[in-house]
Amino acid sequence: MGGNYGVVMELSWGWQTITSAMLWKLTPGGLILFPQDLNALPHDRVMLEERLPDRINLSFITLKEAYSRTHAEKAEVRATTDKLVGRWKQIAAVMCWKIAKQGVTLTEYDRQAVPTDLILMTAGHRLGVEWQFIHRNVAHKQRLAIFEQEGKDIMERPH
Repeated sequence: MGGNYGVVMELSWGWQTITSAMLWKLTPGGLILFPQDLNALPHDRVMLEERLPDRINLSFITLKEAYSRTHAEKAEVRATTDKLVGRWKQIAAVMCWKIAKQGVTLTEYDRQAVPTDLILMTAGHRLGVEWQFIHRNVAHKQRLAIFEQEGKDIMERPH
């Protein structure tokens, strides 16, 4: 008899899902990120991503704490170093620092709470980038208008 008995699986959401769930949970009315928000990320802290079977915790820890986790003697408490790669992870880090410096815990409930009739719209402006949930039919109309005017498809497909 096979199986993964005793193996605890973690939530394996992609960063697009994490970012959308966090944004809906913390600021469902939307958010504008400015260049100074990126510059405001602390240089003495790093974002810790803790994935568990029922939740994902994002928090900021000191460099000393990060060092102690990457050099822990016990494998079960050791953390790997991970560069902030991928734009969704970078966006999540900036948003988290701007709206939840104390950190945030996301569960399946948070992911399911994002209304399926809404889509996350990103709009670049001269001063920053706006993130807002809009109805899918409005997004579809905007997509068609841009495609007709510029011949570009502006929708990003979920992973």
